[in-house]
Amino acid sequence: MTEMHKGPIQSSIPNSVATELYRKMLGVYFIEERLKIFTRQGKVSFHASTRGHEKVQIGTVMLMKPGLDWFFTYYREKAVAYALGMDLPQMVWWIRAREAHAAVA
Repeated sequence: MTEMHKGPIQSSIPNSVATELYRKMLGVYFIEERLKIFTRQGKVSFHASTRGHEKVQIGTVMLMKPGLDWFFTYYREKAVAYALGMDLPQMVWWIRAREAHAAVA
């Protein structure tokens, strides 16, 4: 019989990395919630959620090397765009199939 581990489990992931991952996942969550509202209002004609994919997408971006690795995204990879630093207003315009305008965005 195995003995249950008592007490906190030690992590090899630095707190700064875990905090960044959590912050980005929370940002994607808010984007998804806003898109659900836009869909109900008829402001988005098509919305494929990233729910369940965001952790892998953001984690993958955090592991890639800038200037060396490439991304070929598809319509369900909003988390990749967000994790790469895409401007949030620009992303909303992109998702709504509108041309972003600096004065409006």
